[in-house]
Amino acid sequence: MYYNSTTGKVVTFGEVFLMVAPIELLKIQQSETLCFTFKGPEMAVAASLSNFGIEVAHVSSVSHDILGEAAIAFIRRYGIDTKYVNANNYPLGFYVVESGIGIRPSKIANTKFKTAFEGMNPNYIDWDKAFTKCATFYWSLSSVASDGVLQTLNKALEKANQLNIDVIVDASLENSIRHPYLPYNSNAIKDLVKQSTIFIGGSKEINLMLDTKFLDDTDGFIGACKALNELYPNVLKFFDKVNDGQYCYSRGWTGKQYIETAKIALGNVMESQGTSEAFAAGIIYALRYYNYEHSLNFANAAFAIKHTIVGDFNVSTVAEVVEVLQVSK
Repeated sequence: MYYNSTTGKVVTFGEVFLMVAPIELLKIQQSETLCFTFKGPEMAVAASLSNFGIEVAHVSSVSHDILGEAAIAFIRRYGIDTKYVNANNYPLGFYVVESGIGIRPSKIANTKFKTAFEGMNPNYIDWDKAFTKCATFYWSLSSVASDGVLQTLNKALEKANQLNIDVIVDASLENSIRHPYLPYNSNAIKDLVKQSTIFIGGSKEINLMLDTKFLDDTDGFIGACKALNELYPNVLKFFDKVNDGQYCYSRGWTGKQYIETAKIALGNVMESQGTSEAFAAGIIYALRYYNYEHSLNFANAAFAIKHTIVGDFNVSTVAEVVEVLQVSK
């Protein structure tokens, strides 16, 4: 494992979407102007890590047109290496959001066609090159969008294990854009998870995967982690975050010890999008420098501060996260 190294890069894997929305909080029928940006949960993890000063590369597929070119330029803006973002003749995935406020919920209209990411060719990525000087590979269950993606991930995980790269699977990211391509309890998903070394998620996600009924309390979380580890001994460490609306805290299972952070009061929440991604980036960053307990505390502080930042990306600095951590003690 390379977590003692502070020089190895992180490689993230996931889809990049074009998001379109009316200005401010207008309903679509009220607005004659639509704004757009590019989104992607795994890309948000990469952006946060880059902001923390970590070298990071993102692997994806975009459309071979001006939208794909714009998406790549957007990713580069955050200091993320796009050398392994390839293009194909399928369209870039996109969705339209009508943001809610108060009692009015947000609404999403998503694409129904096969996207460039779903059309990914598993032979297009040279993982030997992509994993050069790599310490950590991060992927999420929500990124498994097609057979092509599944085959690509299998190749990536096989190579990562050969190279002793730490593999973090994130089961906590919720994909509101599309229905899951495969259920979490499918053999194909399990085959991917068992090739990972660190699991982000809790009892809920493990229950979906194993068809178990562990409670969400401390004993249930520990029991769920032990059950997954017994089935897949390669998965050694578990990290989860909890938000009850007023406070957030995080918990972990190291294989021998249960750890839990102090609660951080959330106060006025500006944005809930991207908070899971902020937590994941916090874990990846902190494990390079700290022990498990300190790493979990850092990730929880990153999770908390993201609630004050509008947009998908946690653009806070390491110093700002540390300040939140110190104040919350």
